[in-house]
Amino acid sequence: SGRRAGDAVAGRLPARGAMTEHARRLLRFSGATHFRQRVVCAVLSGRTIEVSDIRVEHDEPGVRDYEVSLLRLPEGGANG
Repeated sequence: SGRRAGDAVAGRLPARGAMTEHARRLLRFSGATHFRQRVVCAVLSGRTIEVSDIRVEHDEPGVRDYEVSLLRLPEGGANG
């Protein structure tokens, strides 16, 4: 099925011993609450975040243009 040992299944993380370094450093959030603060903290700490269900109940779900700009800021620093 293409899965490897240690892969997450159905939204659950594998047992602690089987977790990869990436999985240990991944923080998962749901919703847009404190989105900008989470992004800034992730960049400063070097952690990876996954944010799901951003404004799913709104007429226009997802991230806003200004939030996309915030997400692109670290790219400019790393590439320039």
